[in-house]
Amino acid sequence: MTDGGAQSAVSQAGIQRPELTAGLVLFTCFVFGLIGKGTVETFGVFLLPLTQEFGWARASITGIYAVTMLVAGLSGPIVGLLFDRWGARTIYAMGLLAMAGGFFLTSMENALWQFYLSLGAALGFGIACIGNVPNTALVGRWFSARMGSAMGVIWAATGLGTLILMPVAQMLIDAGGWRFASRMLALAVLTLGLLLAVMPWRAFSRGHPRPLAAEGAARSTGAGATPWTVRLALREPMLWAIFLVFFFTSVGVFGVQVQIVAYLVGVGVDPLTAATVVGFAGLAASAGQMLFGWLGDRMGRRFALTLSYTCTSIGLVALSALDGHPATWLLVVYVLTFGLTIGSRGPQIAAVAAKLFGGPSLGGIFGVLTIGMGLGSAIGSFLGGFLHDWTGGYQTGFVVSFVCILAALSPWWLWPSLREL
Repeated sequence: MTDGGAQSAVSQAGIQRPELTAGLVLFTCFVFGLIGKGTVETFGVFLLPLTQEFGWARASITGIYAVTMLVAGLSGPIVGLLFDRWGARTIYAMGLLAMAGGFFLTSMENALWQFYLSLGAALGFGIACIGNVPNTALVGRWFSARMGSAMGVIWAATGLGTLILMPVAQMLIDAGGWRFASRMLALAVLTLGLLLAVMPWRAFSRGHPRPLAAEGAARSTGAGATPWTVRLALREPMLWAIFLVFFFTSVGVFGVQVQIVAYLVGVGVDPLTAATVVGFAGLAASAGQMLFGWLGDRMGRRFALTLSYTCTSIGLVALSALDGHPATWLLVVYVLTFGLTIGSRGPQIAAVAAKLFGGPSLGGIFGVLTIGMGLGSAIGSFLGGFLHDWTGGYQTGFVVSFVCILAALSPWWLWPSLREL
């Protein structure tokens, strides 16, 4: 059978057995998220080697990650619109090439501006193409009642990717230096090309034979006559409330997370142990994303989100206490609170967006929301480094992150429409 015939046969099977195709969609998005976002999160273990080799200020180096997140966020609407027009396979291919190229170029660079282009801009665009925007749009075509749980699974890939790739990146750096590690990460990204060759992308793009987004489409006009478009969604106050949640959450989390390995080393933890601890925090994050997605489906979004933000706040207190009082139990608290809730808000927000704005333009609409996440991640990453340089420590950054976490929770209690979800 030819490749085209095989794809056609698989697509036909997907129509006859939609649950099987839905499972393949979930698996594919999970793997892309695991390798894609997981490799980006290894930046934390590159921070100290880059500082030691080049002597750059901490804010200058965290600024690289800030550019990654900023480009990823600003690229979201473009990627979403292209996804709606060109389909998943083309967008994922663009992302793999951008990320692999960025890592390869990084391994040969010596100037700060070069890192901003390769490890910042190229990587940021790449992760936008294989990350949460296309994954959310694709999964949104196949799941309805269990939307929160499904989103929790694909967002959990970030945590598992961190668990696997953070210690691996540290071992690669120990074995051959950060340039060698960068080349190996490029090869890891390229392995995802296998999924582009074997998965039934036509069946994936077609969506579940049952209409899943009728509720969201009906909300656009009150009569269900006109589906949501990006332009129509931009006039909806609810979209901007969710935007602010994304923004403040990202500032609060990334103001701390990017420098966790360096912070732990600074308080006396061995570098590989520090990377492993952050890896376990990634494992906890994977469990937390699925747990809070499940809780959101059953107990309501506000309950799940309030619990998750409370855990994050406790984790910040534990991290702050490590400075001057290093203790294993505080590391455990960090993993089980801050780590458990890293990224746990993403599935909730994605499920809300899919419920409210479901339809053929969901990719573009969710892309708009990722601008909030990208801006927040960029500002948080840079601000954390700047505050470290300014104060000579991390405590001020912890306080700022704590305030932002409270700001991110407030719309779910103050915005009437959000309280009902």
